[in-house]
Amino acid sequence: MGVVFPISLTLLFTLAIRYFSQGRKRGSSLPLPPSPKGLPLLGHILEVPKEYEWKKYSEWSKQLETDVISLNMLGSTVIVLDSLKAAEDLLAKRSSFYSSRRVSPHIF
Repeated sequence: MGVVFPISLTLLFTLAIRYFSQGRKRGSSLPLPPSPKGLPLLGHILEVPKEYEWKKYSEWSKQLETDVISLNMLGSTVIVLDSLKAAEDLLAKRSSFYSSRRVSPHIF
């Protein structure tokens, strides 16, 4: 047990502080896409396989009946797009809406 317990306790304490201090950004009032059930503090970090991740994402997408899902990875939100249509809609057609960059004025 020696060194393992203090390291585990420190890791757990650090994760708890990060989870409760970050939370969702105060300015964000829009809801997140559906999400599978995750573990407290850890979220979905232990459920995502190290290989062939897209298979698990596709399984979750089918369970939740949506092409856009959100995952909690140690307090950080990850949005997964499970179809080409969802990717085109959000990343190509609405890119200016989701981008934090300013729109350049056209000079003609």
